[in-house]
Amino acid sequence: MEEEVSMAIPQGSVQPPTICVVPEDLAEGNKGAYTPKVICIGPLFDGERTMASMLMLEHYKRCCVRKLVVGGESEAWSPDIHGPLLRNCFDTIMRLLPQIRASYSSMSSSSKQGEGAMSDDEQLAMTMMLDGCFVLYRLLKHARMAKSGGAMESDYDEWTHLFGRCWVWGTVKRELLLVSNQVPFFVVWKLFKHLKVKGNATSERDDTLLISDDVVVFLKSEASEVRAIRVILDCFGKVSGLCVNLSKSVVAPIRCEPYVVNEIVPALDCPVLEVPCSNLGMPLSVRRLRKGDLQLVLDKLANELTL
Repeated sequence: MEEEVSMAIPQGSVQPPTICVVPEDLAEGNKGAYTPKVICIGPLFDGERTMASMLMLEHYKRCCVRKLVVGGESEAWSPDIHGPLLRNCFDTIMRLLPQIRASYSSMSSSSKQGEGAMSDDEQLAMTMMLDGCFVLYRLLKHARMAKSGGAMESDYDEWTHLFGRCWVWGTVKRELLLVSNQVPFFVVWKLFKHLKVKGNATSERDDTLLISDDVVVFLKSEASEVRAIRVILDCFGKVSGLCVNLSKSVVAPIRCEPYVVNEIVPALDCPVLEVPCSNLGMPLSVRRLRKGDLQLVLDKLANELTL
């Protein structure tokens, strides 16, 4: 008994998986809610890629790779310039394969044929590059739309792929949120940095990867908790490259003593804002808001409405 207990060391990977298969007992009775129908991202649904409903967007993924590498739809492909860049992207993904495999709880064997003499590693790297570039291109597209005030871009090939399939992009957005239909974020980020470093036209137009709205964080007025939040923000910036601009952030103490404010503000090194205040145009207060507090918002909304 003592020997068995002493040898009972938990078995597990050094890095726990971040993308998991939905358990059968959870998916039972509603399996379609967890299975993609038009877009397959990552290796967990490789067997579905040859379905007729997915072939259209599988081809579109290659269009996304081309536009990211070349820098535009109308630009001509140069074997001497774009060929090496494409191969360098592929080699980058190949070096990430151990980390990629560790990100998934299981790896399904692909049922695709006719890819030449590609090994399992090369097939996985090809899948990651195609899916990663697809996600990256869609993120960059929506970032450009956000910068232009929401104006829709006219991509001829996107309308071509809509032919015969109404509202496919709404379905794509929903399926990109499926828990098992994912690609590791570091793959997208590596592709973004790699293509940007190479100076293609896309990287010159897009100086950001993600557009995030303002985030409000509530925490205790304790120095230890404030320091922990600062460490978390710094770690997030180092891992993702999306650093928090503290000079544009504010601290809004809620019913704090002055000595507490003097203690916690230096840890964050950002301006102090008194409550009541506003965030994204909405008033914030520790008391119940009155109708008059919302009148300015209602007036602005009324001005935007057109009959």
